[in-house]
Amino acid sequence: MEDDCFCEAGGSVSKDGISWIRLTPEYTRSGDNLYQVASRMPEYLNRAPGRTFEYGYSADPDYYAGITVSVKNDYEFEKFKATFWVDSQLNEYGEYQESEPVIEFKNENGNLLKQINAEFGKLYDVELDIKDVETLEIWVRGSLSIIGEPQLGK
Repeated sequence: MEDDCFCEAGGSVSKDGISWIRLTPEYTRSGDNLYQVASRMPEYLNRAPGRTFEYGYSADPDYYAGITVSVKNDYEFEKFKATFWVDSQLNEYGEYQESEPVIEFKNENGNLLKQINAEFGKLYDVELDIKDVETLEIWVRGSLSIIGEPQLGK
């Protein structure tokens, strides 16, 4: 028997009893135009060497900006998890054009919940407790970054 069972709501229940669902645009503000599915736009989700995400949030590779997504939690979910690919454009000298990469998570009041001082060209698996959060603000610096396969759990 597999560790995960698939539920009617399209989520899965893990060994720790948390039911996970995909973080799709219906749960976000400002995320609609950043949401990508590999079956339609693989070039947006295959930037990490050796890794292609099935779905996630990614900026247009021709638009030089990081990613900002607001998750409408309304205290409904307890957990957020995703894999972050942090990367950026290189200049003609092979140097990154942006300042130091960072991944930040804030609540609706702008209070910092977690900050990861990242490195360009790296993957980061993140799981965050959000049970006391009305709106989760996620910000990733790096114009080629991806919020890969984000999920909400309860």
